[in-house]
Amino acid sequence: MEFSPLLGLVTIIVVGVLSQWLAWRTKLPAILLLLMAGFAIGPGLGLVSPNELFGQMLFPTVSVAVALILFEGGMMLRIPTISESRDIVVRMVTIGVVLTWTLTTAAAWWILGFRLDLALLIGAMLVVTGPTVIIPLLRQVRPKPRLGAITRWEGIINDPIGAVLAVLVFEGILAGGFQAMTLRMIEGLAVTVVGATALAVAGAAILIFALKRHWIPDFLESPATLATVIAVFAASNVIQKESGLVAVTLMGIILANQNFVKVGHIVEFKENLRVLLISTLFVVLAARIDMAVVSQISVWSIVFLLVVIFVIRPLSIFVSTAGTELSWKSKVFVSMMAPRGIVAAAIASLFSYELANQGVPMADQLLTETFLVITGTVAFYGLLARPIAEWLGLTQASDQGIVIAGSHSWAIKIGKALDSLGYEVEIIAQDASDATAARHAGLQVQHGSAASHEVVEELDLTGFGKFVSLSATDEVNLLATTEFAEAFGSEHVYRLASREMEVEPGSEPAVARRRGRVLFNERVTYDEVNRLFRRGAEIQTVELTSDEALREFEAQIDDTIPMFYVRDERLWICSTDQNFTPRLGDTVVCAVET
Repeated sequence: MEFSPLLGLVTIIVVGVLSQWLAWRTKLPAILLLLMAGFAIGPGLGLVSPNELFGQMLFPTVSVAVALILFEGGMMLRIPTISESRDIVVRMVTIGVVLTWTLTTAAAWWILGFRLDLALLIGAMLVVTGPTVIIPLLRQVRPKPRLGAITRWEGIINDPIGAVLAVLVFEGILAGGFQAMTLRMIEGLAVTVVGATALAVAGAAILIFALKRHWIPDFLESPATLATVIAVFAASNVIQKESGLVAVTLMGIILANQNFVKVGHIVEFKENLRVLLISTLFVVLAARIDMAVVSQISVWSIVFLLVVIFVIRPLSIFVSTAGTELSWKSKVFVSMMAPRGIVAAAIASLFSYELANQGVPMADQLLTETFLVITGTVAFYGLLARPIAEWLGLTQASDQGIVIAGSHSWAIKIGKALDSLGYEVEIIAQDASDATAARHAGLQVQHGSAASHEVVEELDLTGFGKFVSLSATDEVNLLATTEFAEAFGSEHVYRLASREMEVEPGSEPAVARRRGRVLFNERVTYDEVNRLFRRGAEIQTVELTSDEALREFEAQIDDTIPMFYVRDERLWICSTDQNFTPRLGDTVVCAVET
């Protein structure tokens, strides 16, 4: 069949998104499935040829995509999340990086038989710990917040460090001779630190100034940010190859930690873009692998992989964090969270290709070993990180806690009822007096707007898994459920029905239906519930422990609004898409007019 660029591009996008969906359904590591899918449609079935599809634009496109991914990762790094563990992270990205580089180089030289310069190169490439893999894994594992922050910071910072080290070694190899390599690396490192930092500060400052002065309209804020990031990346790369990755990561961190302008909506845009970029990049890079390269995998390749996982990573973590307050259990967990991701795949593909063109021996094997480590570490950590974390007792508490937006009197009463049943409750109160009332009721309180991205980021969501928006304002309910859907998933966020539905049932706009599940039933708006409580309604907890209690509740159910119920020791929320039918043994929290 004649090659069709359009068909090839569509295949990559569709296969990438389907792999992400399958990973969500099966709870398997997404990148493992993406690599398998890319290999299947590339060398397996021959449906896609990235080299033919993208031509000379392949590696520039991959580089820009990786830069955007790292920028988005930088915007996730807020200083307060790591304030208590700053020393640990600094040790891991300095001492830990040097140890990993040194030990991996030694293992490649001794086990794989690489010559020293290639061993140094693969050692630098495998310093990275892949935020593109770690961030989805952290969502799956749900470790204690401090551990999650440490692992996230290490992964995002290590990626540009490893990329720059690899570039410096690569340029040293091309320069020829150990002395020339050393001098080139020192010079390149100095240029990278100064140039990338200056450009990151300049790019962030320009963007902040323009946004604060309202020089950029709302609909152009995300595209303008995107263009600025790419410009900073390209400018830094002109000064020093791959230093752009350092620049965009620093730029993301600066934007995330400044207080001049709001960037929450930009973060949301970048998160959506990241998923699409990761989906396509891994498929593309895996599709480039030659079957001849795969045939180079040997027993020694497997030994090298095992040494990377079971010797090098634990040694680097235990040595670099020695003397810190990090417990041995936490060190074991962090040792089990070092999957390699898109940066390692991208630079390995690029350098292997260029070294092969230069006639460097074993250049193809460089790509083979790197992809084996990527696949092996993703599979190992992805499948075992959760069980190991549970065995060590480092996972978060049950996710049955509930966050309630709204601090009016009946929202507080609902919170007290759920708290009395043993479920953790956090009230988000925008009004200071309401916040005080909620605290007096014995509830945890976060002061601020539930529709604010910053408030969501500040919340410690350990043990929480559901969100209910009971605000008097429909717009706040819609925006708040959109914000919390990022943390809990759209199936676990609920809101009161919009007022439009009170006029005509089923008339709610489609965009509203996508923003959270509708509580109770379509006619129960804020105004309706408020009128009910003004007439004297109360929140009651009814235990259906006998047939008589069940029959009595069923007889009165038309005069009540069932809101929550406990069944099989789990908290459930009544909603329009999940009809509640009372059963013997249920405990029901409901509004009853007295």
